[in-house]
Amino acid sequence: MGTLPDYADREKLGRVAWDGSAELNERRLDLVRATESIKGELSGELDPVARNEAEKGISLHQLADVLAGVRDLAAAAYDTLRERWLDRLLGMDRAHPTSSCHAAYVFRLTPLADVYTKERATDICLATLRNLGFDLDADPNIRTDLEDRPQKAPRPSVIASDPPTVVHLITRPLGGLQDYQDFLHEAGHALHYAGCDPALPYSFRVLSRDYALTEIYSYVVQSIAREPGWHAGHFGLTSREAETNAEAARFLDVFMFRRYLAKLQFELEFWSRFATDGGSSGGYAERLTESTGLAYRADRYLADMDSGFYSADYLRAWIRSAQLRARLRDDIGEDWWRSSETGELLRQLFREGLKPSSEDVAARLGFEPYDIGPLAAEQSTPPLESVAD
Repeated sequence: MGTLPDYADREKLGRVAWDGSAELNERRLDLVRATESIKGELSGELDPVARNEAEKGISLHQLADVLAGVRDLAAAAYDTLRERWLDRLLGMDRAHPTSSCHAAYVFRLTPLADVYTKERATDICLATLRNLGFDLDADPNIRTDLEDRPQKAPRPSVIASDPPTVVHLITRPLGGLQDYQDFLHEAGHALHYAGCDPALPYSFRVLSRDYALTEIYSYVVQSIAREPGWHAGHFGLTSREAETNAEAARFLDVFMFRRYLAKLQFELEFWSRFATDGGSSGGYAERLTESTGLAYRADRYLADMDSGFYSADYLRAWIRSAQLRARLRDDIGEDWWRSSETGELLRQLFREGLKPSSEDVAARLGFEPYDIGPLAAEQSTPPLESVAD
């Protein structure tokens, strides 16, 4: 659905694909119940929310409540961004609310594809990293697979086989700004793993209690695509064009934040009532539709659920990456995204591998764990007064 150009075709394929997926829900639910039974038996903690809070060392309910404040504060700015970019990407005659089956197409930002070509993706992303002081071509620890082969999966990934000396970075550009963002995101993971202290025990190089730590660095590197100067410098755009395209990247980031917050809220409700009802969809479609403005189907609730409250890990990384960007802007300046000083600060953080928690990193940066000021400021940035076509 991400590459179909016709709106009606995406609607039709979405219905067919999701109807077929929904037929697997009973089997999915059987697996969820069996897995939860085993986890409860092995851990001795039968409450799935309490068990995950103990593993992560946080309060999931507090996290959701704090971030709801960010969502509400930025609601007006988001509504403007959403309507503007959905109209531009999907057409003025789209349905209201628009089905979430179009989300993959929206993320490709197809009208901008002639600027963000797949042929230039690798070179520009490597140049972006070199500006930070990271030369992937010369890094012996990172094994890159950046070739475009017919049978190669398009989804980029990092395989940290034996950090820091064996880290694989795999990507296959298809065209569109998403290629660049995905490359930079995975590069953040690869640099983190490849930059850890080799003297660390294996557990602190490879294992993590959750994913909230390494996602900090992938988010920070990916967020370079939200900087107008990056668009102007690498793609020859005017100042206004660069601001417009950077806003498109920001819209997608805010959309994903709101989506994952709604997922966390639903998952807390799902697991809180799980012992009573065995796993129901109540609240899924309502929460995601209200938060994002796209229409979600209730029967997607199991296909859209990650294990171990991964939604919370992403959200903690959103808080922390905003704090890190605020620190970089204070210490280095607005051009932090093309400064080798940024690379030096990141290297210091990378050295600790997977030993610290996301909340420990907040202290390293001089913030309290739930200081949402930097994130709220980013999310509520006023949209451009008008967007050039």
